[in-house]
Amino acid sequence: MVEETLNKTLFLPEIFRPDAMSYESISTQIEEIDKLCFPLTYTKRLGLLNQWFNNPNNTAITLNRSGFIEGFTLARPVPEIFPDRGTESDVANATLTAIRPELQHKGLVQILMNSLDKELLRRGFKYVERNAKAESGWNYTLAKAYEGRIVEKGEPRQTEFGLQQYFKIRL
Repeated sequence: MVEETLNKTLFLPEIFRPDAMSYESISTQIEEIDKLCFPLTYTKRLGLLNQWFNNPNNTAITLNRSGFIEGFTLARPVPEIFPDRGTESDVANATLTAIRPELQHKGLVQILMNSLDKELLRRGFKYVERNAKAESGWNYTLAKAYEGRIVEKGEPRQTEFGLQQYFKIRL
């Protein structure tokens, strides 16, 4: 797919801080993006997004343009998701990343991920892990973007969210 030229300077990443803003003030926009991007699985997260955004241990970044949220990403400490991996307190799991469909394939995920990486480093994490969708080629895009920083990579596997590939990336 050809990446369309877009003035990326109009898109501003913002760290969501639950102590400074309520999730309820952005929930409609976040849940709309989630539903548009993941129509088959978004219902599994209804109610969870509120918990995830309001958990101060999590890291959420919104991508804003002219006062509207156009995308978001959310990372959670691995031990909070997988208690059996409690020794991996320096690893965050990028649980969810979504950009409005009409703005996808225009390089905006890179803005979100760069902001997420910086914030995770600031919070003391050394690694971020994530699954990337293989059917869309996102796994190849991610591998190229993080070349030289990937410390672990799984084989594509079928999940409830489609064919996914696991990556662990050094921050």
